[in-house]
Formats: sequence, C-alpha cells, structure tokens
Amino acid sequence: MNGHTPGPWLHYAARLRPQYPLRINEIHGPNGETIVRWSGFDGVGKKRAVTANARLIAAAPELLDALTATREWMRDDKWRNSTIEKHASWEAVMRGIAAAITKATGEQS
Repeated sequence: MNGHTPGPWLHYAARLRPQYPLRINEIHGPNGETIVRWSGFDGVGKKRAVTANARLIAAAPELLDALTATREWMRDDKWRNSTIEKHASWEAVMRGIAAAITKATGEQS
C-alpha cells in the first residue's frame, strides 16, 4: 500500500475553551492516534467548510479502498459477462463506494 495510516479515520472537533470561538479539529486513526490536527477561529460559513473538509479527509481510506476495489473488479476481463458471483462481487463494491461517499459528504447516497 502507500504507507498511510490504515482506516477507519474519525473526525473530532471541539472548542479549546468554552468562552472562545477557537476550535481544534483532529483526524484520528483506528487506534486513536492523531493523524492531522489544526485549529483556528471558525466563523459560521468557515465552520461548515472546515467540517466538510474534515469529513473528506476522514473518508480518505474508505475512498481509496472503494476505488481500488472498483479497479480490481474492472480489470477482470469477465466483468462484462457478469455471472452471479461477479454480480455479488459488484454489489459489494457498490456498497463500499456508497459508504465511502456517505462518510465523505455526510449525506446518504
């Protein structure tokens, strides 16, 4: 693989102090380790963008897995002549894609 921290990754956000708008955002790996950390003052619009960016970052391992599975499935010359086994495999690939998109966007696909 690419040597990155394996997924799943989770987004964590909190105010550093209740009386200040300064927020900390972190992406945590599967063992709770911090992969990315950033902080800043979030206005209303900026907070939405920061949250959307954090979702996308946290979904990176699942998005990579979904793309890799799709590529492997499509490399098989028999994919055009889908059998029951291939169809079942394709359904699993599609579920992985849908789950990764949902995690990245926060919306149901």
